Amino acid sequence: MVNVKNELSYEILVRLMTEAQQAGYLTPEELATVRKLAAKEFLSQSVSD
Repeated sequence: MVNVKNELSYEILVRLMTEAQQAGYLTPEELATVRKLAAKEFLSQSVSD
């Protein structure tokens, strides 16, 4: 089962941070860290039925 709220939160966060990196506010390394942390927070929650 997919948690749509978490999926959307992840997508929004990653897109915003990618734009911030392109604007020069984040380094590529910082963006990679943000992506890892966001995936851990929003995508690693499994649902057991």
